[in-house]
Amino acid sequence: MPIPKIIIETEWLLREVDVVFPVLPMPASEELTTHQADCEDCDDVRKYLNAYRYKAIGDDILITHLRMLLSTLSPVTYLWILPHYLKFCLNSEW
Repeated sequence: MPIPKIIIETEWLLREVDVVFPVLPMPASEELTTHQADCEDCDDVRKYLNAYRYKAIGDDILITHLRMLLSTLSPVTYLWILPHYLKFCLNSEW
């Protein structure tokens, strides 16, 4: 039995991302990563993210860099970045 093809329109999916994942403000600096003290990697991630605190998140460099840092992000940071990340994935050429 052949596997059915599922075709989803990107524009529809982008609208769904907006509905399901509301855009939230960036978390406080101390909430950005899983480790708060004595973790050089998390310190670097917080410094990197704080440089974007007052900038638009559509930045390809930020999202591309975050792909490599997902393991250091806190749950609240995932909630903040997920809608931006999903939109980037749906709109970008990989």
